Amino acid sequence: MKKRDAEVKAHERAHNAAGGIYAGAPTYETTRGPDGRTYAVGGEVAIDTSPAGSPQATIAKADQIVRAALAPADPSPQDLRVAAAARQMRAEAQAALLQLQAEEAAQEDEESEADPAREGDGSEDGFETESSEPRAPISVDTRFAAQRAYEQVAQMIAPFG
Repeated sequence: MKKRDAEVKAHERAHNAAGGIYAGAPTYETTRGPDGRTYAVGGEVAIDTSPAGSPQATIAKADQIVRAALAPADPSPQDLRVAAAARQMRAEAQAALLQLQAEEAAQEDEESEADPAREGDGSEDGFETESSEPRAPISVDTRFAAQRAYEQVAQMIAPFG
């Protein structure tokens, strides 16, 4: 019983240490041994798995949750489920971040196209001056990269859906 008690406590301490600010204190299921002492035979550490305030913060939080879930040398089936859910949360946050970046790029393109300083300067072909970079290809590349990343994330999360 002493050996199981030590294993359980080490397992839960590993979750708690890796979970940082998102982890609660370990709680234990105990039983009384033949020697009259109380031994831990099971345990858990509550962890905050709610999304954070921004996609970037949610990605960082999800990464920490995965580390916490997999911290013990012998993760339980529940630990593996928590890690999978955190990976799903990360993928969704990554997709949201890419969507935000694509929307910001599109808005910047719209604003630059509507810039009255450009009217009548002979730059209808998308070039400001001879020394500047073309505007349209940059936004196309950005949109293409965002779309490709979105598709990759969608493929990653498909098995969880």
